Amino acid sequence: MDKITELLPFLIPLAIVQFSLLGYTLYRILTRKTSEEDAAQMRACEFLTENLSTIIKDYREN
Repeated sequence: MDKITELLPFLIPLAIVQFSLLGYTLYRILTRKTSEEDAAQMRACEFLTENLSTIIKDYREN
């Protein structure tokens, strides 16, 4: 029990900071507006995910 009370001055501010960052992150995610640049990045990621094996195979052959 003494060990817990010794750690409380460290744990309480840590918990406050973690919950604050969680709240800020959720706020940023939920209020984010999509843009054309985001859509282009998603299309590029989808293309690479679907075609990565053929790209690597073609690179190794050449």
